[in-house]
Amino acid sequence: MKNCLNRWLMVGALGLSALMGHAQSTPTAKLLPTYLYPVETTVPNRKIYICGQRPVDDQGQVVSRGNLNAQLALIFVNLTQTLRTVGMGPNNIRQISYRITSSDEKSNSDNQQIVRGLANRYFSENKANQPAISDIKNVPQQVDKDVMIEVEVVAVKE
Repeated sequence: MKNCLNRWLMVGALGLSALMGHAQSTPTAKLLPTYLYPVETTVPNRKIYICGQRPVDDQGQVVSRGNLNAQLALIFVNLTQTLRTVGMGPNNIRQISYRITSSDEKSNSDNQQIVRGLANRYFSENKANQPAISDIKNVPQQVDKDVMIEVEVVAVKE
């Protein structure tokens, strides 16, 4: 999930219905600004790619500025709702990648502990196994200065 733009087809906040005839956005998802929607590919084993999941509410506003716990908790709620729109849930997540805004080594370590703790709780509460691939990266900044974390997911319905 290193380079989401090159590796995945994505649908942005404009709500494009299809890209290159190989993917389609979920028509039942409510369009929110600053949010990238799940894209379903036509490859076997129904894969869903969710890029750029940010901590936004129903109006597309970033919530809980400065609170990584609250932002990630909302992202998990939004992921669950998004996966439901395509008949999936947390147990279908095979790969998850976290991008955390961090400025120094101490905050990097603290933030990674927060992410691991919330992720463990999220997957255990949903009776889902941890994804086979889980990646936490620290970045100097996000697209929006109030966003502390962004998540990318690959889910598969076999």
